[in-house]
Amino acid sequence: MNFDIHPYEVAFLALAALAALISLRSKQRLHVVFTLVVVTLVGWGLEFASVAWIDAAWHSLMEHTPNASTQLIEQYNTDAAGKAAVLLFGVPVSLIYAATWFILVHGTRIIFKRKVHA
Repeated sequence: MNFDIHPYEVAFLALAALAALISLRSKQRLHVVFTLVVVTLVGWGLEFASVAWIDAAWHSLMEHTPNASTQLIEQYNTDAAGKAAVLLFGVPVSLIYAATWFILVHGTRIIFKRKVHA
């Protein structure tokens, strides 16, 4: 069941891009790596918040649906796998997403610096 987009997904998607752009001001690689680690962990937390948002929507749907169909009840019962997936794969997914943005932003900066100085 689709519960549309919610603020935690938007925050997760925007966080890495904004942090990568802000990290351009840093001259030290350690600060950039630290920012990447923080963004990864915060992204993981936002993924958990997203799953909690969906769970709250399911609870609300089940409470407001009298005589729910068996198909809806089965979907409600099987949706708990999202928490386990986020627990196991949340950090790698968040790291890959954030690293992609950091590589894209910092790689673009390197390319523009080489073109300007060439």
